[in-house]
Amino acid sequence: ILDVVPNHVHEDHPWYSEQPELFNNDPDCICGDYTCPWSSDIETCWFTDYLPDLDWTRPEVAQQVVPATVQWALDFDLDGFRVDAVPMMPRAAVRELVAGLGAALENGPTRFYTLGETFTGADGYADIRTNLGPHGLDGQFEFPVLWALRGWLAWGDSDAADVASVIEYSLETWQGSGSVMAPFVGNHDMSRFISEAAGHDLSSPWGDPP
Repeated sequence: ILDVVPNHVHEDHPWYSEQPELFNNDPDCICGDYTCPWSSDIETCWFTDYLPDLDWTRPEVAQQVVPATVQWALDFDLDGFRVDAVPMMPRAAVRELVAGLGAALENGPTRFYTLGETFTGADGYADIRTNLGPHGLDGQFEFPVLWALRGWLAWGDSDAADVASVIEYSLETWQGSGSVMAPFVGNHDMSRFISEAAGHDLSSPWGDPP
């Protein structure tokens, strides 16, 4: 399983220079800036100023992105993709991608696995669930379980019973979706689990990493 990033490209990508109409062309709208909050601009903002945001409301974007991802899967004999930044795209974009991959790669007995990254807090069940199901992703990272596990094993502010409760609620929430979910304890967007568990100073992870 490799990473695929259907929401944005690097500013040096030829699509951006040759087909600017494919993008939400407002580099001043950086996600999370006070003039461009996540809450209202998540599907159009640029993740950072060198990552132009693809405009998935344009059909030409799907016509470019889906065949490219299919070809990568074929070239490298992949079993699936981790789909980056799922909430930054319309729900229809995820369905376009999943449908295209399925049509090209699921003609035999083996399914092609699509695993979504929908970053949430401890209560993000609805955001994660909305892109699961027969026409959606095959699974997603279980962020609520991540926070519960960190609370128990790294921070010591909860216990195993709390984690069990979160897992039970998660199973109820995903029920009927047919999904194979991904419990985990960390990723590249947060401080490392082992550093949290060791009680390292995480106040300046870039300037003074643990």
